[in-house]
Amino acid sequence: MPYNRWISEDPNTIAYRIFKKHHCEINDYLWSYVPLESFGSYIVRNEKEKSIHELFFVGGPDAKRVYTERHKWRKDIESFSKWTNINALVSILSYFEFYMKRICHTAIMSDPGLIIGSSRAVDGTINLKNDIKIPGIQIISATLMDEWREVANC
Repeated sequence: MPYNRWISEDPNTIAYRIFKKHHCEINDYLWSYVPLESFGSYIVRNEKEKSIHELFFVGGPDAKRVYTERHKWRKDIESFSKWTNINALVSILSYFEFYMKRICHTAIMSDPGLIIGSSRAVDGTINLKNDIKIPGIQIISATLMDEWREVANC
């Protein structure tokens, strides 16, 4: 089969592999936390007599930082769980934004005719080899990485 520059030998791009690596990493972190939170809540719900310090063997110099009251602990663990999920979402959106910037930039650099609606009219590797800058690429890149209110005003 002859070489075709427009067909990739690899079904996944480098940008996708990086995105997937980050996504799997944060997914592993979140799912390692879920059983601990569930088990801790189960213990607190079902053991009516003991304090939090007794249930979880809290001791040492930082023991005073942990509430002994069960209702306060449950409220805090629920708040922490929500906070963890929000931070995971921020991380996911961050690396998704990087992924989008990478694939859009690569697509335009590879096929600059996309900007004017003439796909494959110019092979972008010629531009890369000759260090020719593509007008408008900064605008597209900035759209993907600027603050959201600035993007909305474009």
